[in-house]
Amino acid sequence: MVQLLLPFRYLLYPNELFWTEEGYRFSWRVMLMEKMGQVQFKVVDSATGRARLVNNDEHLSVLQEKMLSTQPDMMVQFAHYLRDYYARQGVRRPRCTPTPT
Repeated sequence: MVQLLLPFRYLLYPNELFWTEEGYRFSWRVMLMEKMGQVQFKVVDSATGRARLVNNDEHLSVLQEKMLSTQPDMMVQFAHYLRDYYARQGVRRPRCTPTPT
């Protein structure tokens, strides 16, 4: 019964599935489309204002980078990872933001 009902749980979410993507990853509709994108992050040292672009290949596999470029929640998670990584590298109060490519 769970296997039958789980894919239909997207009906329980109030907003448009393709806009908010709530419940999208576990619905049958996940096979209906393939998304592509590119994302690049900029790390800024808040103390000095010095900025640098991040080479995603140094931190992610090819599959991870592909998923990152289309999933907003993964972008947030990666930004938090970069913040912690660059803080350990000596960057003071790093801010990590995606930049248009």
